[in-house]
Amino acid sequence: VKDIKAAIVGVGGIGSNVAYSLSRLGIDDLFLMDGDTVSNENINGQFYTSDDVGRFKVYALKNALRNYSPSQCVRSSNNFYNTNNSPILAYSNTIISGFDSMSSRKMLFNSIQDKLSDTSKPFLYIDGRMSANEIQIFVLTSLQEDSYRCKLYSDNYLFSDEEATRTVCSFKQTSYVAQMIGGIITNIVINFWSNVLLDEENNFPRS
Repeated sequence: VKDIKAAIVGVGGIGSNVAYSLSRLGIDDLFLMDGDTVSNENINGQFYTSDDVGRFKVYALKNALRNYSPSQCVRSSNNFYNTNNSPILAYSNTIISGFDSMSSRKMLFNSIQDKLSDTSKPFLYIDGRMSANEIQIFVLTSLQEDSYRCKLYSDNYLFSDEEATRTVCSFKQTSYVAQMIGGIITNIVINFWSNVLLDEENNFPRS
């Protein structure tokens, strides 16, 4: 895990729970990016308390992680709108999208095209989506065999916000589903980087 440099972009129901799970592994480089503040309806499905209402999510979450995890190097930014020139995203080798809007997902995906196309360096991109009782996880890597999946993802799964199913915020987020997707995404991150390490050290095939 010392080689993982993870950026979580959007720390709502998905991102905040992923951050909690990843931070407890002891990752040294964990970046949190979000421009929203905590509101009362966020308490139900996100990793925040009533004392956090009104605070920027990234600062409230960073403070919580210091109490719950051994990771000492958690950094945060409440400005993710200029992702094309973000040094955080440029530095990261693992980027997790926790956005709840399709336009934000498109913006993030477009900003990391160079990382996905550079097959000489391992890179992991995860787009998590959830409703009250369902989850979707899209995984893309810089491995050569994933190139066609990037086009499939772009063409078929980055539709407009108007095409997305609209539900109220409190219905989209339930604690148990958010915890499940946070754990599954963390497992994907660990499996990917474990396979990269095994491949580099023992020439095992990646799976």
